[in-house]
Amino acid sequence: MLETHLDDVSGEILGGIVNKLMIQGALDVSYYPLIMKKNRPAWCLRVICDEDKASILAKFIMKELGTLGVREDRFGRYELDRRVVKKNINLKGRNFECRFKERMLDGEIIGVKPEFEDISNIANELKLPINELEIIIISQYYKGDKKDA
Repeated sequence: MLETHLDDVSGEILGGIVNKLMIQGALDVSYYPLIMKKNRPAWCLRVICDEDKASILAKFIMKELGTLGVREDRFGRYELDRRVVKKNINLKGRNFECRFKERMLDGEIIGVKPEFEDISNIANELKLPINELEIIIISQYYKGDKKDA
């Protein structure tokens, strides 16, 4: 985990750095507000990455944001197995292909989430609210139901 405090970076620049860090190999990027010395408002930037990317990302942060240093902390991580599967979904008499992220523990599926991009595209095409459509799509995944929703 890489972390730095920033008290002289605009919100626009900070917001823009998230995608850049992900492209550079970060696994996760977050930032949250904090109060620094002399009660100055600031941000804490936190980047989770694989060990082999730490040096590259730390240098990138210093170059892009002008911070004088980046702290590094090493820790272990427990992870679920994951896979992406494609399923055909029938909605309003039409077939759509939707990708699902399956989360597994000891070989058993313990959770599933449809890809947001797929839900969004289907919702736009069918003129349906995304939140309602997500429920329908998840229901069809679990039922294996090919009937019209």
